[in-house]
Amino acid sequence: MKLHRAFLAGIVLSLAASYSAQAGAINGSQAFGTDFFSANTTDLSTATVFDIQLRTSIGGSQQSGDYATNVTTAEDIPASGTTTLNTSTLNAFSFSSTTFGAFSTTAGVEEPSPANTRIFFFQGNFTPGTDFPASITTNTASFLITMNQVGGAGNSISMSGTLHTPIQPFNPVPEPASIALAAIGLASVGLVRVLRKRMGK
Repeated sequence: MKLHRAFLAGIVLSLAASYSAQAGAINGSQAFGTDFFSANTTDLSTATVFDIQLRTSIGGSQQSGDYATNVTTAEDIPASGTTTLNTSTLNAFSFSSTTFGAFSTTAGVEEPSPANTRIFFFQGNFTPGTDFPASITTNTASFLITMNQVGGAGNSISMSGTLHTPIQPFNPVPEPASIALAAIGLASVGLVRVLRKRMGK
């Protein structure tokens, strides 16, 4: 009898742990490519309007957390048509899909970027769609878009994006010139110390 109760208690605890892992605000990251992308000019540096149909990337480092568990096949977002990114109204950017879910922006900015690249960072909220259990709920979110045009104006433009829930602050990778300047600064400090020691002798 005691063994029977212990077995039942084990099952209940296991089910409770499984439920708690799937309950609460959505957490994790999801990478995107595009199924369709167009700009209102062939020069990325001057383009102001982009029409985009996102496509979820599946597996490996492309997903984490609740996304890796529940988004198991590639999806177009929106399912048909496109969503528009207008550089003059970044705070209005959004995308949605019945199955994947909906992202709405509360604040959008264009970040400084190297030549032939543009970076847009959005903060807002993400509400999960039917891919996710009802126990997984809305959370704050950030969406980072990177566009590249290798070779400059007239060449094709590529785009990738990553959704993070909750919000993940934007941390740009230092450019080589910035790293070189930092190294020169450190070397200068070291040289000054060496000279001071020699003069002290």
